[in-house]
Amino acid sequence: MIIENPTLMISKELLNDEFITDKEITTYLVLQCIATSKFENIICSPKNMVDSLTGVDPSNRFANESIFNLDTRGYVKIQKLSNMLFKINIDSLKIPEEKSFVNVDYDDFIRLLKRKQKNKHAVIRYYCGLVGTINYNSNINGNKNVTSRRPLAYLAAMMNCDITTVLTYNKVLEDMHIIYINRTNRVITDSSGKKYRDANVYGLYKNKQYIIQSANNKRDESGRKYAALYNQMKKGKHYTPEIEKKVMDYINKRDTLA
Repeated sequence: MIIENPTLMISKELLNDEFITDKEITTYLVLQCIATSKFENIICSPKNMVDSLTGVDPSNRFANESIFNLDTRGYVKIQKLSNMLFKINIDSLKIPEEKSFVNVDYDDFIRLLKRKQKNKHAVIRYYCGLVGTINYNSNINGNKNVTSRRPLAYLAAMMNCDITTVLTYNKVLEDMHIIYINRTNRVITDSSGKKYRDANVYGLYKNKQYIIQSANNKRDESGRKYAALYNQMKKGKHYTPEIEKKVMDYINKRDTLA
């Protein structure tokens, strides 16, 4: 039933939906594994689908329970046939071209899905959100879609959590070699002369070499400065209206999750 090496997509509208739980995000991505089926409908058990991806586990019951709210919120159309079986409308899993979406790497998703930690669903949602912040206009030696310079405060606000949680999720993804974060000791100075550490550069681990190149790119020093200043603004620091406008212009220009 699972299509070999499927392309997983999730709309940014769904990622941002405050009425959708982390487990429901995971369930939707599991359903995306059949989204390119040539059939109009597929009868399946979401729980059994998760079992086929990760191994049989009673905790996978979340998938059957989560599908109802996805249907209620309009992200998939289902018909309940029994306590275990549902008829899934395949067309309802296809994202319209006019909607913003995130491409999720199938192998990365399966690795995260197999984690036994209690926070795995939250990490999956965060991973999707982080991938969605990659600057789709970035071009490192002809390689596009490779880097993100989102400040920590931005990522925390985006995922409705605190910076400590962002750091925790980042470490999980780094340790698994799913993302790579280029950290720098570069220090920037604001208009008052106060010094701050430069912003991080993120990306998928497979693009590590390009992330390092981007981090060392002198042409984007102003961007790194604005990302760091954004972190300070989120902490309550104020700058001149001109500087704050430049910071927000930079953030909004690169905001690929909105």
